[in-house]
Amino acid sequence: MQNSAGDQLQNARVKRQYTLEFIAASTGIPLAILAALETGDYRQIGSRLYAVRYGEQYAAFLGITDESFKAALAREWEIYAWGSERKFAKSRRLRTTLAWLYKRHSFFAGVAIAAAAIGGYMLYQMLFLIRQPEILLESPGERNLLVREPFTDIRGLVRGEVRLSVNNRPVNVEGGSFNERLYLVRGVNRILVEAVNDRGKILRRESFVVYTP
Repeated sequence: MQNSAGDQLQNARVKRQYTLEFIAASTGIPLAILAALETGDYRQIGSRLYAVRYGEQYAAFLGITDESFKAALAREWEIYAWGSERKFAKSRRLRTTLAWLYKRHSFFAGVAIAAAAIGGYMLYQMLFLIRQPEILLESPGERNLLVREPFTDIRGLVRGEVRLSVNNRPVNVEGGSFNERLYLVRGVNRILVEAVNDRGKILRRESFVVYTP
């Protein structure tokens, strides 16, 4: 059985009791290339040109002149190159498959995100439609209030964008708060605070103030 190119190089080197370091220093061939030629690991060499050039230089230094070495080196490189092409093609198919799966999963992920966003928006709209305005009436309270002055201040807080009125008179809302002075008549005065949001939902707060001079 014919020895491989790497075996021929290694056998000749061992026979002469040379180390790879000695040959690297003597020929200028990188140590990693020498080791790759002996083991047949042509990945470390990279191209056929360098494999043939360094292989023949190494062989000449060891006194190998047999044409069988050149033939073995060329044959082994072709086997390596063929295997590399198959690996590259397989890797390319794998990358193509992964890219397709990524695009497919990205599509479904995008659909899921869009569905969640639409569902969330619809839920928000539904809650917004059924939500009524909110009023916190600070003054007067819901209990009857007895005053000695002919007016009272209507103060409170609202949440959201609303149109506010006191006894059917529009009231200005700034920063979610309002303060409106209402003049009273002698006796019982009914105070109706009404808030209407953009959806037409209405909330009313009613209280009574008794004015006794």
